Amino acid sequence: MRYFVPSLALVAVAAATDVKIAWRHDVDSEETSLGVFDAATNTLLADTCGSILHTDVPIDFTNVHINGTADLWTIGSQAHGIHSNPTNGDPICTTKYNPQFTLVECTGVKWNTTHIPESLVTEKDCFSDAYMNHHFRRMEGRMGKRSEIMPHTEIERSENPAEVLKRQTGPGFCLSHGESHRIGDGSPKQYYFYKQLSETLKCGDGDCSVTESDSKSYNIGWTVTGMGLGNMGWLSGGFSVTKTWTTGSAYGCSAGAGESVCNWYNTAHTGYNVQYETYDCSGKVDGSYKGIMKSPNESNRGGYNYCVRGPCRSQGDNYWEDGPDGTAQ
Repeated sequence: MRYFVPSLALVAVAAATDVKIAWRHDVDSEETSLGVFDAATNTLLADTCGSILHTDVPIDFTNVHINGTADLWTIGSQAHGIHSNPTNGDPICTTKYNPQFTLVECTGVKWNTTHIPESLVTEKDCFSDAYMNHHFRRMEGRMGKRSEIMPHTEIERSENPAEVLKRQTGPGFCLSHGESHRIGDGSPKQYYFYKQLSETLKCGDGDCSVTESDSKSYNIGWTVTGMGLGNMGWLSGGFSVTKTWTTGSAYGCSAGAGESVCNWYNTAHTGYNVQYETYDCSGKVDGSYKGIMKSPNESNRGGYNYCVRGPCRSQGDNYWEDGPDGTAQ
């Protein structure tokens, strides 16, 4: 996905725009990128590969450490720290990190640049691992929709279940049966289920850490979306998926004085189109229901544990987020 910024947006930047800054770091490749967004509209203003945005008022994150801590970042001649609850008037900088990536997002930033080179006004795919480009967009909430509750929408029903039940319990009563199968190639798509494993720990006057004793391990199972599918059993659909995945809880996260910290887990799922058909005693189809089955990817491919330094929720809170089309990468 690439964002093109109209010329009017460039003119508006000259008036010290409120912006959000996102600094991204792929630890394995040591590649980084830096993006600036209008804080009110989330419109992309500038994006670059690397840790320095070269404009008349440059933004520089080259001294920020691997997990988003220590040293300073600068905007123009002003230097700021990385802290999610600053007491000195600095911008608020939240951090999401694990051994594979770091994402720092800073708000409350005034940027009074008067000129952004044309080469910077479109979004870049800066990471050699294509998955990481999608990953950071998801973590920033810029790719796909989020939902707190699984939707349950009737897709198709060939007959009223009450009529089916009436026939089954009449004279010559017998039990019908159902069969499940994948529809076509399944139109696979990735979905991500995020869950806060730990309690939220608020640091006092010194550093603090969330440990295994503050967290719970959860079993994340398969789900199916669509009315009429309550009796449908699980099927892999031919994909590399499993019925359940266990998050584990042996993860540690740390934060500085005055900050909040918590531990989150992303269980990656593959979703695929399925159909459940019921048959009467004579073997004729008397009900047909379609929906989407979501199953955890084997070895949680595409998922991960990560730490949040900044705003947290409550232990056990969760949400779904749509991912890209296709199977796990």
